[in-house]
Amino acid sequence: MNPIVVAGEAFSEYFITRLLWDEPRLRERLALPGAAQSLRSAQSAVRYARRELRDRRQATSTRTLLLNPLAEILGWRLGTEEKIETSEGTEEASAPLLDGGARTVARVRVVAPDAHLDLAPAGFHRRYAPHLSLVRVLEEQGLSWGILANAHEMRLVRRAEGFIASHLALSLVDLADGSTAAPDIWRLIWGLLRQEAWEAPPVADQVVALSREHQARVGTGLGRQVQAAVETLLRGVIAHPDN
Repeated sequence: MNPIVVAGEAFSEYFITRLLWDEPRLRERLALPGAAQSLRSAQSAVRYARRELRDRRQATSTRTLLLNPLAEILGWRLGTEEKIETSEGTEEASAPLLDGGARTVARVRVVAPDAHLDLAPAGFHRRYAPHLSLVRVLEEQGLSWGILANAHEMRLVRRAEGFIASHLALSLVDLADGSTAAPDIWRLIWGLLRQEAWEAPPVADQVVALSREHQARVGTGLGRQVQAAVETLLRGVIAHPDN
């Protein structure tokens, strides 16, 4: 996978990858100095987890070896894991991510180390894929955000608005291997997902709002350019000697 993947309509890829870090309205909340200070610890934790998970097949292993160390670095307050009744029956909801009190701000679910996030377990219909299951849980609980991970990817999921759910996928492989994308991957995890980032209004909500603002501004600008181009073309046709 690409180091950073944007899917759905909630996020602007250009805003996420090019503009986010210079956005003055988010500068303090992204806490970039903290991301720089914790990058090595995060890389070490993920590298160790991935190495230890090579021969593991259970979600509990992903939780113990990967999620728990990252949760500690990010300062998460996680509640007790549970199952939720949805339109498809009883589904894994995993742990609630709590704010300073007891309010759930997101759901955090991990799957087996090599389990595909977009494919159902063998013998099950595609609607039971972990990603789709998490979206149903979010809809059932009236939550906007979920976090989904295996040994290779961490995904921030925003529940469906209309017909399509959105997500931001971040490569844990690139983070652990120290690729050129590793600092940006960790800055996104730190800036959007650490405990303080969920204080109202959540940073993730602010990013969605600013992404849409950027998309609207670009769309308006392009519309004006197209209109001007058409007018110029028509003037040229009218002014042509043959006319």
